Amino acid sequence: MLRIERLMKRNLVSVRSDETALGVSLLMRVLNVGSVFVQEQGDIIGIVTETDIEDLLHIGDLIGGSDPRGASPSSARRQIHSPSL
Repeated sequence: MLRIERLMKRNLVSVRSDETALGVSLLMRVLNVGSVFVQEQGDIIGIVTETDIEDLLHIGDLIGGSDPRGASPSSARRQIHSPSL
């Protein structure tokens, strides 16, 4: 039987807890990873997945929300899925 240790990744990616969702989603796209650990003062405090980001963008589109800095969920989706990355 295949043990999980043979499937796991050893090059882990982490981000600071004060990063933006857009910034983290772009990083995930560039690094081709499906999740990142979230750190605060050197401790891992959580994890963010592709699904978390997609849910955020989808809910934002449904309620017509936008980022306070002017990036709408739709524009964020276009940046994340841009073939130029």
